[in-house]
Amino acid sequence: EDYAWIVFSSAEAVRALVPLAPRADGRAAWPASLRVAAVGPATRAALEAASVRVDLMPEEHSAAGLVKAMAAALPAKSGAGRGEGGPRILFPASAIARPDIPDGLRGLGAIVDVVTAYRTVAAAATAAGADAAIGLEAIRDADWILFCSPSAVESVVVAIGSWLGPRPAVATIGPAPGSAVVSP
Repeated sequence: EDYAWIVFSSAEAVRALVPLAPRADGRAAWPASLRVAAVGPATRAALEAASVRVDLMPEEHSAAGLVKAMAAALPAKSGAGRGEGGPRILFPASAIARPDIPDGLRGLGAIVDVVTAYRTVAAAATAAGADAAIGLEAIRDADWILFCSPSAVESVVVAIGSWLGPRPAVATIGPAPGSAVVSP
């Protein structure tokens, strides 16, 4: 009840947090006044599967898109200093989440509490482990590899010891994994 908004940047954060606020019927027991934002369709689907109403989802499904949409939804900055007296926002995220969303919201005058909702752990820490887990030969023989997060890029690079080279071609979903591919 202390928060005006809860902002979700991943379906994993939804799956981690929703069970902490159950009602007798298993749905989330959010205060009626709490507004909910989802970064994109997968996050929105996870919230709706838990019967949580989504009040805001940006047209551009990225951290920048979410901050821009929140700028339109939040009250204009008051005379208070940065983070003083603005709306309180709860941001449940991965332990390795990038600061783009909370920093952007703070720039809008919000008070943002970042809580670790889950931890992303690499499945394999060595090339041998990666070969067993994901098949390095399969990666080398692939035409394309799709990364959905910076941590996925980092895990593959750590597992194989270097970048893959010109093959396979690499695609990313959104700018965050793309920036990790550019500079692994």
